[in-house]
Amino acid sequence: LVALTVKRYSQDYWISIIFFVCFPLFFLNSLSVIRLFTALAITFYAFKFIERGQLLRYLIAVAFAGMFHASAFIAIAFYFIRNVKLDIVKLVLVLLALPFVGRAINSFIVAYLPTYAPYTEAAGGQEGTKAIFVLLFIGIAALFFRDRILENDRIANMYFNFYFVGLGIYLMFFSQGTMGHRLSLYGTFFSLLLIPKIVSLFNLDSNRVLLKVGISLFSIVIFLYIVYVGSATYVPYKTIFQIRY
Repeated sequence: LVALTVKRYSQDYWISIIFFVCFPLFFLNSLSVIRLFTALAITFYAFKFIERGQLLRYLIAVAFAGMFHASAFIAIAFYFIRNVKLDIVKLVLVLLALPFVGRAINSFIVAYLPTYAPYTEAAGGQEGTKAIFVLLFIGIAALFFRDRILENDRIANMYFNFYFVGLGIYLMFFSQGTMGHRLSLYGTFFSLLLIPKIVSLFNLDSNRVLLKVGISLFSIVIFLYIVYVGSATYVPYKTIFQIRY
């Protein structure tokens, strides 16, 4: 489902696939949280219903995804913000305020909904803490090229909006358990479409090639580093460099 959606909408299929496989919160993460990623793949594929304005079909797809993981229902909001034009200044201010909002929500949950506190309280084994820097870099690049990304491209406006919803959720709950980065995946997954769109904005072929090579090498280095350093997490998944003959 991920590959089909990337094939349909990505400006560069292979850049999307390389980033999907190598970025630790995507493919490697899917090996551990399988139900969540099944739901995520379904909602990502259902993007075509958002793009076509088919609300009923989109709701059915999200409901089906919700049978695998209830977090999928957060994706319903995407349909209603698909055509919103986000103001850069307001967007940045909201992103900066979200960590404080997250703490307030955590305090409320701990006080009144203690059953769900483990999902929002800070955890020693918190996942995805360093990935935020990559996601923030993508967000900054998207803001820098915002006008060109959205220029005469209705579909690009959609996954621009969805990506920043995901980034906002990540920032809101960044210091709190695993809820933040897992819920954010429904939005940050659209980086698979946003990154190739940004690359396509470079006019010279040589610049695009250089950027593609840089992204690919960076992604592969991250993949090898994560699998090597976090081998205990991804056992029995190893690289050829870890095999002992």
